Amino acid sequence: MKVENSNNTNGFKLSEIPSDIFKKLELCFTGRHTIGWGEFNFGKYNNQKVLVKNIPSKDVFGKNDNVDIPYSALNSQVAELIFKHGDSQGKVAEYILMEYGSNILVCSPSFIKEGEELIEGVDILDSEHQGLLRIAPNDVIIMIEDIKKELTKRNVPLEDILNIEKQFIKDCFKNNFIGMWDPKNSNWGILYGGKLKTRLAPSYDFDLSFNIPVKFAPTEPKRVVDYYENYKNKFESGKILTDFVDVMNKKYDWFLAFLDDFSHKMDSFDLVKELKENKGITICQEQKEYYFNFIKSQNQLLKMLITQINEQNMDEKIHE
Repeated sequence: MKVENSNNTNGFKLSEIPSDIFKKLELCFTGRHTIGWGEFNFGKYNNQKVLVKNIPSKDVFGKNDNVDIPYSALNSQVAELIFKHGDSQGKVAEYILMEYGSNILVCSPSFIKEGEELIEGVDILDSEHQGLLRIAPNDVIIMIEDIKKELTKRNVPLEDILNIEKQFIKDCFKNNFIGMWDPKNSNWGILYGGKLKTRLAPSYDFDLSFNIPVKFAPTEPKRVVDYYENYKNKFESGKILTDFVDVMNKKYDWFLAFLDDFSHKMDSFDLVKELKENKGITICQEQKEYYFNFIKSQNQLLKMLITQINEQNMDEKIHE
């Protein structure tokens, strides 16, 4: 595994991790995950609570035989860096890779401040929305209206509600940009209470991203496999990003400027450099090529969509 100084990454020391650590995980990342996620105190990360995901060395993705770091572990690192680089106003959970025996730990310092409550999407939305987030962007708009109603009931100030709405749209776009096909409503939330403003929680949980083929277990529910195949086909055709951009651009007058800014930032995004300088990680050539081609292809599609919107706007002005 190519992680520099892996025995002391960001203040952690592997020797201080108890051997029965996964038997002691009681507080889950968002309260819903029961296997692999947990919250506890290492004591060597500024005494912060830390969230941990256990990634078996045998990856869940098909492309794993010639890599040092499994894609399912690396995806979180790559997504975090893309989100930070492309959207300076958005927040994203920090991810740290560590070796633990034959497995890899994906650790994240807790983003929940003292006195705050993380309200999950499944606790905000009506029962019809629970489960896998639907693909159609019009459904996202319906979800937003339900979120706004719930926050209004909780007496959240209108300014905070509008900020949450705007960032939720941005985060949904970024999820679609990286092909995050598993954005369950337990995979996002709102931070409520405490001394800070009510706000959208940092984005988290990006394992199933970047259109890397998934190897499903024979016991996987058919609805999940069908959902994945549906998303994968639409993603590869460009329909996922195209439909989302089309709907949101018509509804929000700020959306086009955000897309243009995001696209320009992706032009200057150097994944290999970012991983090296910010994570101490060196990836193999296969992964360099895969992520480079993925980001380039998605950004080319985004640029084409932006050009089409600008041309359409110009035509409308001419015919006014």
